[in-house]
Amino acid sequence: FGSGSSLRSTGVTMPGGGMVAVQDEIDATKKRFVGGQNLRYTGELKFYDPVREMGYVLMDEGFDVSADVPRELRVERPEVNCSGGNPFKMEQVRVEFGIWKTPKSQHKVYNMTLPGGVPITVAAIENRITHEGSLSGKVRVWNWSQGWGLVQPFDLSSFPAPVLLRMQELHAVAIARGKAREEGLLYFRKEDVVEGVKLHPGMDVLFDVYTDDKGAGAENIR
Repeated sequence: FGSGSSLRSTGVTMPGGGMVAVQDEIDATKKRFVGGQNLRYTGELKFYDPVREMGYVLMDEGFDVSADVPRELRVERPEVNCSGGNPFKMEQVRVEFGIWKTPKSQHKVYNMTLPGGVPITVAAIENRITHEGSLSGKVRVWNWSQGWGLVQPFDLSSFPAPVLLRMQELHAVAIARGKAREEGLLYFRKEDVVEGVKLHPGMDVLFDVYTDDKGAGAENIR
């Protein structure tokens, strides 16, 4: 530091993902809100594209707003509350949010969360349950450009019973649909990889395992 360099923090939240009070105070002076800064609306996130850093929300009917407020509202990256993480690709997700009006009189989404003010995370959306215990395996597939991969565990017998059951159920469904892949592989997203870890096929890794609405997968890959 002494060379004129500086550090800048992004995505900072309070513990649990709440917005930092200082930012609330800044927003209160810089933004014009529909119905007030703390008024929350509900609706469905039609989509969010992390590459374009934007998406659209369809507000539920029945809210008492002026005629110039559209039901379909644009949401941009700074207003996606991901508990300090990076927003990811999403479609058809129930959300709650505030509304603010730009200097050009455009209405946009403010501080979008899941219903109840819950930060938007993959774990929350998919009802993810993490099972205790560090496991080991090998990266079989890593599609960096699309942000997903597959891990092959070294020893399935060490897995918690609920995880094995979900894996068996998922495999049976895949066979029924004619889309079966090698049994025992665990799916993961790039968000499940510990920051700074560079994966490649054949790499030995440690990971935690979870179950969710879609089956089972690997997270905290390192």
